[in-house]
Amino acid sequence: MTIPQIALAYVLNQPLNIFPLVGARSGDEITANLQSLDTKLSQNEMAWLDLKLSRKPTRSKGGK
Repeated sequence: MTIPQIALAYVLNQPLNIFPLVGARSGDEITANLQSLDTKLSQNEMAWLDLKLSRKPTRSKGGK
C-alpha cells in the first residue's frame, strides 16, 4: 500500500461520518484511491496510526 492509500483508509475507517475529498493527477492515482475503499484497518493498525502504539503492527500478506 502507498502512503496516500493508508491515509485514505485511515480516514475512511474512522467511526465518524467523514467524506474525504481526494484528487488525482492520473488514472493510476484514481485506481489507487479506489483500492482504499476496500481496505479495512485492524484495531492495532488504527491505534498505531493514532500514535497510541509505539510498535508498528504487522499485517498479514492477504489481508485488506
